[in-house]
Amino acid sequence: MKRGFISVEFDRQYAGGDYSGCGETVLLPAESAKTEKKLHKAFEKKTGLSPVHIVGYSPDELFDENGNPMDT
Repeated sequence: MKRGFISVEFDRQYAGGDYSGCGETVLLPAESAKTEKKLHKAFEKKTGLSPVHIVGYSPDELFDENGNPMDT
């Protein structure tokens, strides 16, 4: 199992479609990216926002708890 965190970009104004802004990011445990449902649940729990505000994420890029890239 992958250890570390994934960075999820979100924007409180985003609700789908094309996105060209610069959103905020939140770190979620890599294990939460196993399924989209788990990711959405972890995002809601961490931010208190609906997952509709997620702009994007890459489950293959891992970070430590401080947001520093990890070797994979």
